[in-house]
Amino acid sequence: EGLKNVFGVYLPMKNTSDEWVFKQGDICSLTIEEKATIANANPEAIQILKALGIKFNLYIKLKIGGKVIGVQQYHFADEKVVTDRSVTLAKSITDLIAMAVANILANEEIQKRENEKAQLLRISEAIATIKNYKELLYVIYKVIQPIFHFHNTGIFVTDKRTGNIFEVTDSEILQGRVAATFTEAKVSGPFSKADFQQQSWVHTLTPMVTNLEKEKKYIKNAICKEQFELSIAAGLQEMICGPLHVGGERIGAMYFSTKQSAYYTEDCLPLFKSITDFVAISVGNILANEEILEREKEKTMLLSISEAVATIRDKKDLLKFVFERVKPLFGFYDAGFFVFSEDKQYIDDWTVAMPETSPSSTNYQIAASKSSFFPFHSSALEPFYQQLRKTESPAIAHYDADWFAQNADYPQRDAIRDAGHKESIGTLLRTNAGDLGILFFNSLTANHFSEAQFSLFQGIADQLATAVANILANEGILKREKEIAELNKQLKVQNEYLIEEVEQQYNFEEMIGLNIQFSEVVRNITMVAKTESTVLVLGETGTGKELVARAIHNNSTRKNKPLIKLNCAALPANLIESELFGHERGAFTGAIERRIGKFELANGSTLFLDEVGELPLELQSKLLRALQEKEIERLGSNKTLKVDVRIIAATNRELEKEVQAGKFRQDLFYRLHIFPIILPPLRERKEDIPLLAAHFIERYAKKIGKRIQGLDSKAMQEMMSYNWPGNIRELEHVIERSVILAKSKFIQQLNLPLQAKQKTSTSTAEFIIKSWEDQERDYILEVLKFTKGNMAGKGGAAELLQLPPTTLQSKMKKLGIKRKHFSEKREG
Repeated sequence: EGLKNVFGVYLPMKNTSDEWVFKQGDICSLTIEEKATIANANPEAIQILKALGIKFNLYIKLKIGGKVIGVQQYHFADEKVVTDRSVTLAKSITDLIAMAVANILANEEIQKRENEKAQLLRISEAIATIKNYKELLYVIYKVIQPIFHFHNTGIFVTDKRTGNIFEVTDSEILQGRVAATFTEAKVSGPFSKADFQQQSWVHTLTPMVTNLEKEKKYIKNAICKEQFELSIAAGLQEMICGPLHVGGERIGAMYFSTKQSAYYTEDCLPLFKSITDFVAISVGNILANEEILEREKEKTMLLSISEAVATIRDKKDLLKFVFERVKPLFGFYDAGFFVFSEDKQYIDDWTVAMPETSPSSTNYQIAASKSSFFPFHSSALEPFYQQLRKTESPAIAHYDADWFAQNADYPQRDAIRDAGHKESIGTLLRTNAGDLGILFFNSLTANHFSEAQFSLFQGIADQLATAVANILANEGILKREKEIAELNKQLKVQNEYLIEEVEQQYNFEEMIGLNIQFSEVVRNITMVAKTESTVLVLGETGTGKELVARAIHNNSTRKNKPLIKLNCAALPANLIESELFGHERGAFTGAIERRIGKFELANGSTLFLDEVGELPLELQSKLLRALQEKEIERLGSNKTLKVDVRIIAATNRELEKEVQAGKFRQDLFYRLHIFPIILPPLRERKEDIPLLAAHFIERYAKKIGKRIQGLDSKAMQEMMSYNWPGNIRELEHVIERSVILAKSKFIQQLNLPLQAKQKTSTSTAEFIIKSWEDQERDYILEVLKFTKGNMAGKGGAAELLQLPPTTLQSKMKKLGIKRKHFSEKREG
């Protein structure tokens, strides 16, 4: 496209008067004045010709084989000199010149090709040893820059891991730095593929020449616009660019930019194409080396992770490890594990919370101890789990508007939105035993994770799966140890009950009596013992209600386990619930450890609730629920425990009257009153007194080591005349005391209360009928006076009455007995 004059300088012909010459015939001429009128004529050139005295121009085309290769121009000071003969001569000379020019052009082309070959060979040799982008740019500036005379260059490479495009360039060139002082390569970006959607020079299939201003109009990405504006401000106007291919695969693009306008021509493209081929090979090698190094790095990393995983013992260690060792590799915001239950119906969520200050801070929060459970089969995680099982590879979830619309039922949908998560990457945690759960990382930015990360992510997940399996195994062991410890504790308590039973030597056969009412009681015990029915034992204090309960239990199908007892009147109201149902550590002030309640101890056995009429109303409802639902909850726990307990209750109160007075729940009364057994007081079965007396004399005489044969007639008469308000218990205690005090083979003195002696000496006409509560009140007062007000301890009223001190105090409060009623008045 240029006319080469005698000075050997290329001048542009396009849009000049010289362009007119090539549009004429083989020979044409014009005066200097005519030349000045041609479009795009150069006034300065016209003035130079006129100054030289040129008045006429002759133009003859240079042709070889009919092809025009140029124009021979002749200048004349006088146009009269130009004749037909001189034109013919000039034509002949021009033909010879055409041959010479053709030879020169051919030689120049050959030389050009040789130079290009030599240049490409130097480039090939220089590129062959390149290992990184820094060395590549150095070679480009050192070897290629002298050929293309560019002012700036850059290589765009597609990252295989993320799919984003990175630019490798010497950005300091834009600040006027001399190319010869090049020292390092700088990588800018990343830019997503969408950033270059409209840029033809990035996506071109073949090399091309373009203008920076033109390309700038198509750029929408702010970062790219800024770079183009910086380039244009630095004076760059034009660039030549083309793709980089390796093995048919496009791996990026390369460009040279210059400050000269219309500098690069189509003739430059073949050489540029050859250079891009060499550069593409070099970039391919760099990428391959980077991939090899990345794989080696991954192997080293996985080995390091494998060694560290072996030291993980619990959830907190695991989550801390993920945050400190794995987060730098993936740059996630937070992470966690969905761990399946054994039946894969529920999920245990172990999560690493966001740091309190910044992502680089180690002051992060671990949510390991606050595991949240939600149904697995009904959640949107089930399809995701099935997808992972089908593909057997990681997957990425994008939390856009469509995802939120399609997953309205997902349990953690709102939590994901509130946390600002835009994307998650997840994969199965799998061992030889099967699927344990899902590992997931969350990001606050879209397109953060890519398929290129799947290999490393899966490798880490496989290592962490082992850690999860170990944690679950350790938790299982701890759980079993805890269960064993609780069972041992329960067995220990049950053993104590068994020892107590053995020591007390109570059994069904030792229930002594010939009274008709008592015989009916024995028959009822025999009938109900083999069933599972609830039994309510009614009777006055001391009539043997616990003995009946033991007889029922010892003749039932539950006899191989101990009878568990609870005296409902022996404890303050605020402790009865804990005794019944147990409590967790910290459930209330003073609860320093977990306690097993009587219901748990009696699981599979019988629970005897003595003095059930003393239960506070608020506990009666809880007892009713336990009886109906056969399940309980420890204080301080929301975990429901199933129990299989048979209930035997006893009371000396008239529960029907208590129900009418609103002191006892009617529904609980009906639940307990399934099979009532009423024990007659001793005063109604006096024919059994001799038998009972003989039994107790034999027991305590043997225990003390005395030989006592029985009661003398006076003592027997005294015993038969006494009404025994304390019933069998009182009789037993009187016999024990009499055996201790006996001085001969026969007991001559019973040591009955003074009031009782006075009553036995009076006639029946003087007999005064009192209510049972009055009788009980008077008797307790007599015993207190007998012990001189001493209620507890050795020889105290509680011991003589065979009552726990707390029960005695409860009865005294109920009967209105105060210290002033039995304490001796002091004189003075």
